[in-house]
Amino acid sequence: MHKSEAEKIDSILDEHNDIYHSVMFLSCSTVRYSEG
Repeated sequence: MHKSEAEKIDSILDEHNDIYHSVMFLSCSTVRYSEG
């Protein structure tokens, strides 16, 4: 029971990680574009 909860949390964190990296990449690209 606890294991499935932990796995659920792990998958949610993985999704947030992907979103976080995408946002960071877009932010860096936008900053570079406006600076250039």
